[in-house]
Amino acid sequence: MKIKIKYFSDEVKRLEKITKGDWIDLRSAEKVILKAGESAKVALGIAMELPKRYEAFVVPRSSSFKNYGTIQVNHMGVVDEVYCGDNDQWFCPLYAIRDTVIEVNDRICQFRIIEHQPDLEFEEVKVLGNKDRGGYGTTGKDEIVQNVEVNPNQLKVGDTVTIRDDLIAEKWYGEMNIVSEMLCHKGKAIIIEITDFIHLDVDGGFWNWTKEMFK
Repeated sequence: MKIKIKYFSDEVKRLEKITKGDWIDLRSAEKVILKAGESAKVALGIAMELPKRYEAFVVPRSSSFKNYGTIQVNHMGVVDEVYCGDNDQWFCPLYAIRDTVIEVNDRICQFRIIEHQPDLEFEEVKVLGNKDRGGYGTTGKDEIVQNVEVNPNQLKVGDTVTIRDDLIAEKWYGEMNIVSEMLCHKGKAIIIEITDFIHLDVDGGFWNWTKEMFK
């Protein structure tokens, strides 16, 4: 598949065919100096004629924040196939968290093309007739065994347990009116020590839980 591309500057390095991965790096076509809290629409120095029924997604590179202290303010840019004129240059809108300098040809974002979704037709119904998954924020909830009492005396070091922090937070911290940030790690944890407390390793962090929290 070939894509017509126009460059707005001789300084900008030409895109190359990639051999690994699906994303292609895009470079700044200008030098940009930003103070913390400032933003800029950074020119990428290219325009493209995308294939029919394709669009491009433009997203940050994984190292963009580390290298430049910037975030892409629209998080993901979408370039439609009709954005293909001689003056339809691509841009990347950035916001600086710290003082930073972006030089010409610095790789600040990446893109890929994807085919349009099929034509959709919506049919309104009163009942979907499917089993509820559990509501918003319940991805992976099917893996959690609910309403099962755990005997803390049967737990041992090395066991993998499921932390129902939504229930724990409500039960143990609701009366104290404390919003507990440390209880946001719903998921798997490994028991590393058992004393009067159960010491857990959750995502590299260590938490102490009373045995009663597992009941």
